[in-house]
Amino acid sequence: MSLGGRIRRHEKRYLGDNHTTVLFVGYQAPGSLGRRIQEGEKRVEIDGEHITVRARIETVTGYSGHKDRDGLLEFANSAAGTLEKVFVTMGEPKSSFFLAQRLKDYLNVEAIVPEAGQSFPLNW
Repeated sequence: MSLGGRIRRHEKRYLGDNHTTVLFVGYQAPGSLGRRIQEGEKRVEIDGEHITVRARIETVTGYSGHKDRDGLLEFANSAAGTLEKVFVTMGEPKSSFFLAQRLKDYLNVEAIVPEAGQSFPLNW
């Protein structure tokens, strides 16, 4: 998602080169630098430097750095006996709501998709 690390250095170096192809593999969160580049933004700021995007931008879909839905359900199932609530906070809203509903339906666990800025008290 171009949030930090070496990728930002590479993007600063290559996004302005029209002989370069930047290939995004996997999910880019809405509003993130990666998503803005994917969606065609022609000028971005990286670490205070303005970069004109001249590189060809391509995306391979279907890959993710996170476990798939079934893997997440399996993970939650392994702790279902002690879970009180699950907060689903990753992915597009539609996918988050779908996963929350599956957690409710299959594991009988309270699953919540919080809205931006919403807070919840946690009892430890």
